[in-house]
Amino acid sequence: MSYVIAGWVIGLSALGAYAFALLARGRRLSRLVAPDRQRWSTTRADTPTGR
Repeated sequence: MSYVIAGWVIGLSALGAYAFALLARGRRLSRLVAPDRQRWSTTRADTPTGR
């Protein structure tokens, strides 16, 4: 039974590590995009209602 728990722990840990790496890479790459090329990342000041 402990091998089942170990399998779940390893699998969920690997999934969590992949999600963390993916988010970190996305944030790092988003800094390289020029402000006039940023399509989906706007600031609150850019929206008409300020929200």
